[in-house]
This record gives sequence, structure tokens and C-alpha cells, in this order.
Amino acid sequence: MPLWVEAGPDPVRDGVVRWRRQDLPARRAAAFGVEPHERSVGTQLAARGFRRLSVHPQHPKSDPQAQAAFKNVPQAVAAAKPERDKPLEIWFQKEAGVGHQATLPRIWARRGTRPRTPRDTRSQWADLFGAVCPARGTAAGLVLPFVNKGGDERPSGPDRPHRGPRCPCAPHP
Repeated sequence: MPLWVEAGPDPVRDGVVRWRRQDLPARRAAAFGVEPHERSVGTQLAARGFRRLSVHPQHPKSDPQAQAAFKNVPQAVAAAKPERDKPLEIWFQKEAGVGHQATLPRIWARRGTRPRTPRDTRSQWADLFGAVCPARGTAAGLVLPFVNKGGDERPSGPDRPHRGPRCPCAPHP
């Protein structure tokens, strides 16, 4: 049983994403034909050095190399800054999660460890696009539920301003 707890459950086979005391007796019954009471499971795990600990969150697609490169962004921005009194136009894009942000679960782990686990983030996503022109004192924004070529090619209108030829920020074709 300690090996199962350290390895974690298989969501497909076990039907759970983290072990609880009530989940382990069924797994033990399937493997050995003996189904202990859930309280005795907790006692047995505690005797083997396991405790219910708070986990350290880790995104399932986290990339340590990308995180290291992100730490150098301030230097890259400082190097790309235009000289003083030159026109500046700022464009940005952001993917935003909208919805429930679940708390981190407590899982069974050996005492003295800080296990990592993915955070449950069942939410919807929206893409935000924006532009700011300080010279004209204008800004425009667009919120889309998803990004595709059709959303990018909508004609200009009252809800989608365009950069006109009078914008001093950048040359236009």
C-alpha cells in the first residue's frame, strides 16, 4: 500500500485523482481480496510514516527552461526601449482563465516531504487583445472566447477601432 500512495492513483483505473482513506480499501480489496475499514487504512499509513500534507502546486505543462528565460524579460525590455521622445505604441495579448480556482488538496505523503500535484483548474478561457497609443491618448481592446483567423479579420466598427493614417505612432502601408 505505501507504494500505491507514493505513486498516486491512475485516474482511468482508480477513478480518482488523489488518494483518500475511503478509496484505498477498494483498491486493496481488488488486489488482495481483503477490504479493511477506512479508519484502519489511515492508522496503517500513519504507522508507515505518512501524513496528510498540504501540497506544493505545479502546473502539468510547467517548463523549467521557459521559467528561467522569463526571468530575463526585464533586461530584454530595457534593451528594446525606444529613445526618449520617440513615438511609442503598445500592443498586448493575454489569455485569461475565468472560473473556479480550487484550493489545493491534502494528500497522503511521507512526513517531512512537500509533494507536488497539479491544481484543479476547471475554468473557461478568453483571449484579450489590446493596444494603447499614448500620443493620441487612445486605447482599444477586444475579448474573444477563442482565437481563429475569422476573429482577426473582422471589419472595423464602433466596437473595433482601427489605426488610422493620423496615428503618429507607427508608419502605415
